[in-house]
Amino acid sequence: MAKKLSKMSAPLGIERDYQTKLRKITTKVKDVISEEIVMNLETIMLETEALRPREDSIRLDQTIGEKVADLFKATEQGVSSKVSDYELSQITDGTAEQISAWNKAQITMVMKQGLGVDIYQAEPWLAQELQIFTVNNVNLIKSSNAAFLKQVETVVYDGMRRGLRHEEIAKQILGSGKDELGKVSKFKNAKNRANLIARDQVNKLNGQLNELRQENAGVKSYIWRTNVDGRERASHNHWNGMEFTWAKGSPIGTNPGDEIQCRCYAEPVLDDLLK
Repeated sequence: MAKKLSKMSAPLGIERDYQTKLRKITTKVKDVISEEIVMNLETIMLETEALRPREDSIRLDQTIGEKVADLFKATEQGVSSKVSDYELSQITDGTAEQISAWNKAQITMVMKQGLGVDIYQAEPWLAQELQIFTVNNVNLIKSSNAAFLKQVETVVYDGMRRGLRHEEIAKQILGSGKDELGKVSKFKNAKNRANLIARDQVNKLNGQLNELRQENAGVKSYIWRTNVDGRERASHNHWNGMEFTWAKGSPIGTNPGDEIQCRCYAEPVLDDLLK
């Protein structure tokens, strides 16, 4: 009979560390937006109001539109200067290495516990997997930063058309609470995206490495285990304790960690290796 294996844990510490680093990146973007855009909102709105027609459709003076466009170009350049691709690569590459080391320790623990010996397997594929994580995450972070800037641009132009006070526009961009419609600021949205990227990507890579390392060791099937944290899917709770093969996966073709923000893990079935 196969030995009962210890529960494998999710890399929550790495997830929190990655979230902190990505939020710092978002704060850097916010600082550039504050300096280039928010600090100039009062002047922009005063100029817009002075040219606002009183009995006709609202039309922004082209010079003001050009001025705002120039501010956003300067903001994009400032973000590129403060948040370099090199910095993002260093952060994401370091995180990938942390996840790999964590995952290897977890796999080694259960394999040694179940088989009674420590099985070392060469991993010629590992460097490529970690590089893919780095490239993909750099792109995700840059896309998130670009989305932040685009949302700010929309808020500014919308505020200009509606004649909002500069304080209200600034609140929509950087506010810490919710507005009268219950919406959080664009900065808060961006921080939430950073948190989501970190949670999702850390667990995805952990799940992928778990799969690759188990298959590399000759493990053909696994027991689906759900890490109960109040955010698990009903289907994943249903699969908890069920056995699936790596070749086919769950009833919908997924394996633990595949779906967004999934913290489930695959407990290796070692019966074939024990024969």
